[in-house]
Amino acid sequence: METFRDAVGRLAEEEFIGREKELASFQERLRQNQGSPGGILNVYGTAGIGKTELLTRFRVEALQAGALFLRIDLREAMGQTTWFLQTVSSLLAMNREEAQAEPDPRRLAEELNATAGNGKLVLALDQYEAAGSVDQWLREEFFPMLRADAILVIAGRHPLGGSWMLSSIWRKWIQPLPLECFTREEAMLYLERRGIVDERRRVRLWLTTAGHPLSLALLAEEGAHQEEGVARGDIQSSFEELLQSWLQEVPGETLRA
Repeated sequence: METFRDAVGRLAEEEFIGREKELASFQERLRQNQGSPGGILNVYGTAGIGKTELLTRFRVEALQAGALFLRIDLREAMGQTTWFLQTVSSLLAMNREEAQAEPDPRRLAEELNATAGNGKLVLALDQYEAAGSVDQWLREEFFPMLRADAILVIAGRHPLGGSWMLSSIWRKWIQPLPLECFTREEAMLYLERRGIVDERRRVRLWLTTAGHPLSLALLAEEGAHQEEGVARGDIQSSFEELLQSWLQEVPGETLRA
């Protein structure tokens, strides 16, 4: 029987468009022999550009390749190493009786390494801008305990910088994967899959959103059953949702207000 996760994954795969270069980079690392350095794929881009959707597709690719894939939203860690460890332990609990109440970092890293077995270990960290002090701890203590062939996917609004790039070792392991807006062809195909077949309407939606995936998705939802092109009301009703996402790019509550 299909679960909600199965259904969501299937729908996400049906609507997934483009990102050939990013998928190729991930698939190449999955195909590497065991023992080959996994490295870091740094996925970054503005809010609504499709980072989480790409990680969802990475999960599908990883499972098909027999890899162990764990995705952690760094917002859940709240800048606390203990919360991060508990989240990882909870995800691993599906393979044992229960999660550890207070996971030991070394034991948890060893369990991650062992659970992957002969397959790849993929650790995907989403919303990395919310890492806070966990960032330094991950870089200096937790990541070094993982298997050398582990694939780390770090996704956030901004590229890794600071101490990551100051270290010649980490810098060599990082492959930047900046996400761009949809091209005209990708936007046309996406809208067609969303049920908008009128070419003039699709062109107008693409021009209105400049190919920004989240904007395109919201306006497509409202415009899919309309007989005419995008109306002013369509844009206004979606603006509030988009605004909340874009405002997260602004640092500080005062400036945001």
